[in-house]
Amino acid sequence: MPGYLIKKLGRLLLVLIGVSLIAFGMTHWIQGNPAELVLAQTGVDPTQEEIERMEHQLGLDRSLPEQYLTWIEKVLQGDFGTSYITGVPVKEELAYRVPATLKLTIGAFLVTLGLAVPLGIWSAVQKDKLPDVLTRGAASMGLAVPGFIWGLLLCYWFSVRLGLLPMTGEQTFARLVLPVLTLSLPLTSRYICVIRGCILEQLEEGYVFLLRSKGLRERTILWGNVLKNAAVPVVSLLGLSLGSLLGGSVVVESLFSWPGLGSYLITSINNRDYPVITAYVLLMAVAFVLINGLADLLLCLLDPRIRLGGGRQT
Repeated sequence: MPGYLIKKLGRLLLVLIGVSLIAFGMTHWIQGNPAELVLAQTGVDPTQEEIERMEHQLGLDRSLPEQYLTWIEKVLQGDFGTSYITGVPVKEELAYRVPATLKLTIGAFLVTLGLAVPLGIWSAVQKDKLPDVLTRGAASMGLAVPGFIWGLLLCYWFSVRLGLLPMTGEQTFARLVLPVLTLSLPLTSRYICVIRGCILEQLEEGYVFLLRSKGLRERTILWGNVLKNAAVPVVSLLGLSLGSLLGGSVVVESLFSWPGLGSYLITSINNRDYPVITAYVLLMAVAFVLINGLADLLLCLLDPRIRLGGGRQT
């Protein structure tokens, strides 16, 4: 187990280093001059001399390796730089918007589990019967329709036509419902299919036939053995799902004008605000790596084969 954890931590560290290099490099490939955009905020058409002076002030006149080393040194000290546009430290801007994104992500994740787990189990138990057919049909439709289309449909019906839920306004519970459903619907459909498939696969295993031969009831076998073994591939998907929720929130926040990290990222990309963009990408990478690390630890607890395999490879 210690050897397995050390190997995983080493890989995660390499991933973060790679992500920081890619994020910094790709950000600086975005077309447009940030210095010119910053000066344009004053409403005056900047001259070439003013642009060069602003580039020097922002450190953009140095080589990319020099800029990266300066940036990563500050990041390791908890300093993500200052926004080119607002002049506010990026750390403060992100801290202000993180709670809004967390509300959206955690809410969507809880809704996904609350719907997908019982529906996936029910669909597997009712295999090829009407409930299974209806559930699979709904899940297929959920996977086929893009998330932003669901968002537009939900807005039209529940906000425009029925007037039940607001699209904009303060961060109330009612305001949270539509973006949470938009994020969770495609993911719920995927989880239903995965959970159903895992349970059906376990029901075909030899140990299930052995337990049946001993006279155990189907319900006892399902809840006592099958679900625990079927949870292993589902847990491995949890980390990726949370990462996709964080990434998918960019589109949903823009669609619903939700004041989170995603909408802030779109504004920063339009303004070529390099410090904000690189800080966002790095923050998402750290969150993704930590979530997947926790999912791996949970897998070790659920499946001893992973834990023992990790120990032998040290």
